[in-house]
Amino acid sequence: MTDKDIRRLDESYGIAYGDDIDAALPILNQIAADEPRILEDPAPLIKVDQLGDSSVNILFRVWTARTDWWATKLDLIQRCKDGLEKGGITTPFPQRDVHLYREEAGKPG
Repeated sequence: MTDKDIRRLDESYGIAYGDDIDAALPILNQIAADEPRILEDPAPLIKVDQLGDSSVNILFRVWTARTDWWATKLDLIQRCKDGLEKGGITTPFPQRDVHLYREEAGKPG
């Protein structure tokens, strides 16, 4: 197999800051291990790669045959989301705290 026969698949899965990274990583690693279309060489890379505004982001980087890439990508997105949820991991959404201050009458703001 040449490099042109394989493609890298990169996804990012955000988990809530309050969730346990050490619980999420094994779930994603097991999903990768159970998927026959994912190649063992190059080996999957599943690691925390970013502390985002609303989530801890986990890189899910795997390789598959070029002809399997699209179907594998779509199947894995659903499988990873379902697996994380079943494992008690929260999928966060962007949040912003807003603080309102009231000006007192007659005082400059």
